Amino acid sequence: RMQGKDSGFFPVPLSSLRIDTITDFNLYLKTRADRPPVLYREHGRPFTEEVRKRLLASKVDRILVPAAEQNAFHRYLESNLDGLLADPGISLDEKVESLYDCAQFVVHDILANPAAENIVPRSQDLVDAVAGYLFTEENGFARFLKATPLDYHVYTHSVNVFVYSMMLARHAEFGDDASLRRLGM
Repeated sequence: RMQGKDSGFFPVPLSSLRIDTITDFNLYLKTRADRPPVLYREHGRPFTEEVRKRLLASKVDRILVPAAEQNAFHRYLESNLDGLLADPGISLDEKVESLYDCAQFVVHDILANPAAENIVPRSQDLVDAVAGYLFTEENGFARFLKATPLDYHVYTHSVNVFVYSMMLARHAEFGDDASLRRLGM
């Protein structure tokens, strides 16, 4: 993610912040190369269309989130993933980037706490979101491959095996979409 002085932050696409939602993480802006990022919006405040327009008018397409608040951002992304994927104003590359980040976060949580009571519904929601993207977007699988990070970790591997298995089974006409979603689980 970010390097150097700002390594305590990671950039997120402005498009991943949904209008009229409350963020549980702080938002920062980089103002000058020789200065640390400055707090733009405190957690707990709504992200409005007016705020988005101001940022876009200032040519800001990515905003910074403190690394310490990464889990809060990923929970937010996961809970808003359906709206993000359905938004025609968001590029397919941004959608797949958010989808991949969300998938890695869910896999991380599954491996860290497999007995958590919400793991199965979260997994089902993730499989539905990924399958919906892969099965409906033209060149969805190719875009997903392009988004595969070069820093290969167990989470990345788990997501890749899940996606490749579904697409291989679909190409081999393994079954209908419901069967492929069961395979994804």
